Amino acid sequence: MVYNVALADEPVSPSWKVELNTAGECTAQSYPNLERAVACHEELLAKCMETKKDDFEPCMREAVEIWAVLAKTYADHEEFEAIALQYDPNRCDELNGGSEQLLQCQFTGYTTQAIFGHIASIWGELPD
Repeated sequence: MVYNVALADEPVSPSWKVELNTAGECTAQSYPNLERAVACHEELLAKCMETKKDDFEPCMREAVEIWAVLAKTYADHEEFEAIALQYDPNRCDELNGGSEQLLQCQFTGYTTQAIFGHIASIWGELPD
């Protein structure tokens, strides 16, 4: 694990750190096209989807932890509360599915919070 200053000394795998920086550059160039800015994060999102079936759940667990840390780094942004309420991973517990469904829900919630928080931090706000 590598420690990233931007993530308040939380461990982040080196590939995620590089891809987040790359996504930031792409996001800055995408303004004000939100759809294009979200697409800048595709490499970050694809990691677990490329894994073998036996590795999927452990990968998702690690990804959920990493995305949760990334999302928290944007918690001070003025728009983050609205983003967090709309994509709240804590509501995933209400699902009646198995662990895979729970992980996918949490993954979606945290990734969305992190991506929109990342975009808002680079652009200063999210477009309406």
